[in-house]
Amino acid sequence: MLLTELVQQPDYNGFSLNKTAVVDQSCCAVFSKDDYLSMLISSLGEFTVIPLIIITNECLGRRTSMSLIAVLSALLFVILDVCMPKAVSIGILFVIRAFASGMFSIVYLYTNEVYPTTIRSLGQGVCSSFARLGAMSTPYVAEVVMPDISSLLGLSLYSSICILCAVIALFLPIETKGRVLQSSVADTTEVRFHQPSSRPSTANPTPPIRS
Repeated sequence: MLLTELVQQPDYNGFSLNKTAVVDQSCCAVFSKDDYLSMLISSLGEFTVIPLIIITNECLGRRTSMSLIAVLSALLFVILDVCMPKAVSIGILFVIRAFASGMFSIVYLYTNEVYPTTIRSLGQGVCSSFARLGAMSTPYVAEVVMPDISSLLGLSLYSSICILCAVIALFLPIETKGRVLQSSVADTTEVRFHQPSSRPSTANPTPPIRS
């Protein structure tokens, strides 16, 4: 879970930090006001992806949804280095922003569902700390590697991170789809072979009332 948080954060923050550097500038116009419009349009992807995330979460489960979105994001990051019309670039940026936001939302949801009540806040806090480590590392790629060294190198790095995230998501030990929130660590350890528990928690049972 910590690795998932660590590797998914650079893609979201790096893409948001420097959208203008992810497109090959050799065949594009100089940065202008139109670029701000493209940034605004791509940012709308965060809102349009919400229905898709709800559907995939309920139909495919959390782990499969995370892995699928990460793989699609990896493919789109590679395609971005190809010289293409500006309208097509904006469309791809829109989809990548949507996928990045969707991945962030699913990971946050899964983190809260997988930890039992007794340690949920602690687990979320530790995972968020690891996510911030990934966020702190991405400005170097977005601000130094892509503009000054090679946009292909930067995009390949982001694509590789997405692939790593997809693999990690598939190996997460618990699928939380249809699984009730656990109250204690003992309840969580009863889950085996990714099978969701459908029975209510038995932690701290109410003692019988004696007359």
